Amino acid sequence: MEDLAAVANASISHLVRQWKQQTGLPPHQYLLRLRVERAKMLIHCGSMSLKEIAHRLGFADQAHFTKKFKRMTGETPMQYSKR
Repeated sequence: MEDLAAVANASISHLVRQWKQQTGLPPHQYLLRLRVERAKMLIHCGSMSLKEIAHRLGFADQAHFTKKFKRMTGETPMQYSKR
């Protein structure tokens, strides 16, 4: 956020407020949503394990990935993959 604020010539708090106003989500939640959407695409491709997807998308581990995925989608990545 510091780098973005510097480029925008704004304070971090102002940037966060503007981001939320424009997207409806704070920056961290916005990025998490993008990561989960990307995970959905990778799950459907079926060429990577859930552990590999978690690692590739920057989650601490598969458990962290599963927790965040379920919080955002209402189902675990494994449940999602069986659709």
